[in-house]
Amino acid sequence: MESKSGDISLKRIHLVMIGILTFSILNCATARVVSSKPGEGGTVALTQGILKSAEAKAEANNFMATNCGSKQVKILQEGEVVVGTTTNVNQNTNVNAQRNNSSFTKSNTNISVSTAQTSNTRNITEWQIEYACE
Repeated sequence: MESKSGDISLKRIHLVMIGILTFSILNCATARVVSSKPGEGGTVALTQGILKSAEAKAEANNFMATNCGSKQVKILQEGEVVVGTTTNVNQNTNVNAQRNNSSFTKSNTNISVSTAQTSNTRNITEWQIEYACE
């Protein structure tokens, strides 16, 4: 027999873990330098979380301004860029065995195996800003 206090403690632990996971997913927002030519320009990538996207944009602006120094930052283009792909493969295998017993024949077993496989490939994208220093 399980105690009620043990059940409550376990539920609290689960709720705390779900809260931490949700908070970290919502707050994940970063900027990173993809490429850079000092004083000339480059490309910055943003990974935006739901709550912190403005902070990621500010971080990207800081990277660009630091690279350009006293020059002005000019945004050449920005948008989603494909940076890779991911593929999920699912396979289902069914094995059916049927035994035939008859008083006139020896017993035998029929086995059939069927396999179905599906795959799904999708692009992995990120938001990138290409800029020049003028």
